Amino acid sequence: MEKLANHWNNNDENSEALNAFADAYLYKHKKKSQKVRAIEISSLNKACMGEFCHKNPNLF
Repeated sequence: MEKLANHWNNNDENSEALNAFADAYLYKHKKKSQKVRAIEISSLNKACMGEFCHKNPNLF
């Protein structure tokens, strides 16, 4: 899981929503002292996150 989150966090091809999720995951679960991105989540990104969460229920 950490590898997956790190991959998303460092992959510029992914959406800001997934990058923000990866930041939040690492911050919450790994207690990393990295800055969590403050982003404005658009309706498109919300849909993206909904689909992502639906496909990856074991992350939560």
